[in-house]
Amino acid sequence: MNIDEILQDVERYYNSLIQRNEKHKIAFVEITKHHRDILQCDSSNISSSEIYSTSASTMGNKMWVKSGNRWMSSYAEKYFFHNGAEQTYYKLQKKHGIYKRNNIKEVYKKSKRQHTLIDIGSCYNPFDSLENFNVIALDLHPTPSSNVYQCNFLDLNIGPSCSDLIKLPEQIAEDDLNCDAKNIPLSKYKLIQLPGEIGDVCCLSLVLSFLPSPTMRYQMVQKARLLLKTPSNSDYTQDFDDLSMKGGLLLIVEKESIISASKKLKNGGISLIEHWKNVIESIGFVLIYYKLLVVDNEGRKSHTFAFRTTKIRNNSCGLDECQLYIKQELDAV
Repeated sequence: MNIDEILQDVERYYNSLIQRNEKHKIAFVEITKHHRDILQCDSSNISSSEIYSTSASTMGNKMWVKSGNRWMSSYAEKYFFHNGAEQTYYKLQKKHGIYKRNNIKEVYKKSKRQHTLIDIGSCYNPFDSLENFNVIALDLHPTPSSNVYQCNFLDLNIGPSCSDLIKLPEQIAEDDLNCDAKNIPLSKYKLIQLPGEIGDVCCLSLVLSFLPSPTMRYQMVQKARLLLKTPSNSDYTQDFDDLSMKGGLLLIVEKESIISASKKLKNGGISLIEHWKNVIESIGFVLIYYKLLVVDNEGRKSHTFAFRTTKIRNNSCGLDECQLYIKQELDAV
């Protein structure tokens, strides 16, 4: 291969990188714009559902997004089926100075019931293959023919724990109406209501950063808390009970760029990481895991959070306590 051929290969390679990055940039802009238009209630500017769905699918196919989803799957499996909940409980006991116990060995336990995983902002339902979980996936505009409900999560009604899941047909074609209802994809239905505390796990993968305001992020986490089970003992004074003390899990994956550990809030001077921890814990959670996860071969990293439910708190909150800020908003605070 001569020098001209080598230079041509290099040029083709860099052109492909430029095209790939431009495609990802367009996807990010379309998803963010769609959320912003909904907030402003300007229907004339709302991106078409097809563009939004395609953009979300583009994001979902990226290696670093899939890596975040694998982390969520693995963490949920370990927590509920490999003594993770029990290990966490006794670590929290030790933290509160109540009880000291040796490490619990990781042993697989077949659950007596199927656990429910709620994937918020799912688009194409990446957790559908998990055998141990009943997955309820929802998105603003799901991929067509997917097992994902159409739903604006911030408008979703949370009913009593004994209430029903309510869904309504949304643009079901005449051909679908002639089929068995079981064969109609969930993307054809609009999800109206979920029972409170129906969930064992809520997943927010690259969702919060796409919301256009700190208040909406707070409201999304607050609503997710209402869907998660509350453990029977939140003061850690009793021995672990496998059936009633697991509580619920909130799993969050977010881009490294939106939460900087060095960036501090002007009001209070705490870091963004600490800000997210404090605000989310104030809703009725305790942070049990945090790590920057390497998610692709280029060294890209994502923030991974796992929160366990505690008793829901009804405290009034101040400006920063009822909002979840990202790095790009701090100058406006």
